[in-house]
Amino acid sequence: MKTLFCVLNWGLGHASRSSVLIQRLIQEGHDVTIASDGVALTHLKKRFPDYSFLELPAYSVRYASSSMIINMAFQARKILRAIEDEHSVVSAFCKDHNIEQIISDNRYGCYHHDLPSHFLSHQLRPIVPTSKFFAQLFYKKLDHYMAPFTSLWVPDHAPPDNLSGHLSTHSRDKIYKGFLSDLATYKIPKEERSYCYDIGLMLSGPEPTRSHLEERLISILKPLKHLQIFLVRGLPNEGTISLNLPPHIHVFNHLHGQELATKLNGCKALICRSGYSTLMDLLCLDIDALVIPTPGQTEQVYLAEQMAKKLNYTMLSQKELTYKRLTQALADLPAQLSF
Repeated sequence: MKTLFCVLNWGLGHASRSSVLIQRLIQEGHDVTIASDGVALTHLKKRFPDYSFLELPAYSVRYASSSMIINMAFQARKILRAIEDEHSVVSAFCKDHNIEQIISDNRYGCYHHDLPSHFLSHQLRPIVPTSKFFAQLFYKKLDHYMAPFTSLWVPDHAPPDNLSGHLSTHSRDKIYKGFLSDLATYKIPKEERSYCYDIGLMLSGPEPTRSHLEERLISILKPLKHLQIFLVRGLPNEGTISLNLPPHIHVFNHLHGQELATKLNGCKALICRSGYSTLMDLLCLDIDALVIPTPGQTEQVYLAEQMAKKLNYTMLSQKELTYKRLTQALADLPAQLSF
């Protein structure tokens, strides 16, 4: 079956989880064309170098505020225009290339009225930090954009053993696809792991918050020369490493697959964002972590709180990030590092 798989460019999370489904489709004999833009497209081209690609219009969201809701509100017209543009591009491509089905990871314009079109998302009901009245208006608009899709796919297990919680509740029927992590095959039981690093730092998400977190963590950890630390910066488009750090901090612009899993399995304590795809990877590998939600992203705060309640996770807000608070939070993890 000729399949067009469209992926949102919002960091690397959507590209990472979509890679798992794309690989399954290829193994099942589908003729897959992959569509995205920006760093997500770059990542997918590296992951699937022998396949066809379509570049979609960029949403080009700017993060002027720390609040994701404010960013979206002030740029709503730009986003809606991008949705219309991507719909036009996808419709023309499907006609010209005899596409038989579409799968869209969170791109609301990537559907065709005459073709099976499946919408993949864990955020069918995002957390809206405002009045109930405004939230209902927002959900009504969201449902309007999901209505053209044939089915809703959720990258999660069915309740009650799910990660997304309230985020994936919806009146429409849903198809649960389980955790989508390309690291799952590299899981090593904790008792069999060999630890090469004391602390691992895995960064992701939009600028400038990614850089702000990187700078703050480096300033805190740079003097701790008795600890072995790795830093995965989450910058797939960077060719050379621009940081000049002491030898106890090992820097990688980007890692994926087995290389990333090896680093995660080999660190005693991990510090990372609480993005959905990141948490799926960690759950599949059985990795405990100190999670620092991206400021203004209500989804990440909610997920971090859920992980702290249910599992051996510790949550710390970025504004609380000091040497004292960081070392206290790391000490609460099972590794119990000493400083």
